[in-house]
Amino acid sequence: MKRLVLVLVALLAFAVSASAQTITNPRTVEFVVTATSHAVTTSYELRHFLVGAASPVQVQNLALPTPDATGKIVASITALPISLTNVYIAKVAAVGTAGEAVSAASAETYSFVAVLGAPTSVSVKK
Repeated sequence: MKRLVLVLVALLAFAVSASAQTITNPRTVEFVVTATSHAVTTSYELRHFLVGAASPVQVQNLALPTPDATGKIVASITALPISLTNVYIAKVAAVGTAGEAVSAASAETYSFVAVLGAPTSVSVKK
């Protein structure tokens, strides 16, 4: 019995550490809205926060994407935060004529690293 408890504790510790990994170079943000709130929303904003910070370091306008039948919206992350070396959390704000409502922080942390792109239009000239 003692061995079973130790195995369970070890598995739980592994699961917690695995879920706390930082995502590198995320491409999309997903969130769920209600039909009622979406009807009065004029746009959504993806807000990048340094972990523990009160103010975002960058805001990306997501426009007003259409949710699927379950209310889920998937939007592309197109704007990189100012610094590529920091770890961030995300919040999504629903913006409307009556103000804004901001989500809780994302459960995941994320970071961006510079990705080298191959040069294009290479030619050798005389």
